[in-house]
Amino acid sequence: MGELIHDLFYILLDNLGLIILVLCLTSGVALGMFVWSRSTDKKDKDREVSTYAEALRDVTAALNTTTATLSSTQDKLREVHDTTIVLHDLLATARQQLKEGEETNKQLKSALDTERDQSKTTTDQLQSEINRLNDVVTELQKQLDRGQVDHQDEVSRLEKLLRASEDARLKAEGDLRQLRAEFQALREAVNCPAAESGLCDEQPAAPVHEPTTANEGANEVMIPSSLEPTVISESVPALPGE
Repeated sequence: MGELIHDLFYILLDNLGLIILVLCLTSGVALGMFVWSRSTDKKDKDREVSTYAEALRDVTAALNTTTATLSSTQDKLREVHDTTIVLHDLLATARQQLKEGEETNKQLKSALDTERDQSKTTTDQLQSEINRLNDVVTELQKQLDRGQVDHQDEVSRLEKLLRASEDARLKAEGDLRQLRAEFQALREAVNCPAAESGLCDEQPAAPVHEPTTANEGANEVMIPSSLEPTVISESVPALPGE
């Protein structure tokens, strides 16, 4: 329907000069007939004919001017029509490009959504891995703290054992000194068994040999055979540092 109206409009424009010419002629004829019918005498008729002829010349001049104007207008309308066709083609091309652009935008949006989902998934995985590593670090820190506490407890226990060992060593040294003193007294008693009868004053005591071992931890006491036929051997560990 729109194209039909468009075609009728251009047909009307193409025949506009002829239509105006017919209208002008019809108007002139009607005006002449009206003037002719109104005149009553020849003079009036001549005047009216002259007026009609003048009016007709004016109408003809106006018609010529209108025809020239119409021709120029038709040329401009053709130019506008051609321009409209070009613009229509450009509009169709622009619509096609717009459609292609929309399709491209849809594809880009789909790719962007996919990339966004992948990025979100990767981010979630990285966050989960970070949380797991944080938990591992926290657990290792706790184990390290417990290890330090256990190490400190072990050090404290070893220090206590060391102090107890030192106390035991000092006590053992004291006991060893006491045993050596008792052993010395016993040796003197064995070397002079007849001290009560006065024989020790007449006979000098035999020398006592005290060999020392390589580790300085064993002492051997020997009694002369003239006084005692047996040999008494005692091993006494040496004190540290002797």
